Amino acid sequence: MRKIKIGILLAAALMLLIGCSKSMDIHKTSETILATLTFDDEMILASESVVDNLYLLPETGVEDYVVYVSGSGATANEFAIFKVKDNDAATAVKTALATRVETLTTNFENYVPDELNRINNKLILQKGDYVLFAITNANADVQDIFSNALK
Repeated sequence: MRKIKIGILLAAALMLLIGCSKSMDIHKTSETILATLTFDDEMILASESVVDNLYLLPETGVEDYVVYVSGSGATANEFAIFKVKDNDAATAVKTALATRVETLTTNFENYVPDELNRINNKLILQKGDYVLFAITNANADVQDIFSNALK
């Protein structure tokens, strides 16, 4: 009888844990961002090799990601969603994103200085096991889409 009670308690705890963990389909969320926002440049899905060149991501801890960048390179438009294993990986991703912002600032300050305002208003946000990065003219909309995807 005691084993049955323990089993029931463990099952209830597991159900509670599963119910409390929020997940998101990062690919669907990024498609929603693309469909909702109007970009002043074509956005293209970055390949793995491009992502490797743009970000100094940790070798472990990033489970999945979606990165969209400016197709022409003439604007700083960029957004990404990362699914991470734990808080340590999230911290490492946020550090990589800060480095990316520094690189973009350096690249655009003499090339297209008007883009610096967009870069300076970047959005780096962690919610649970997800990290959002956005450099757009509508970061508040991107944040809303991201937050709603986790509800």
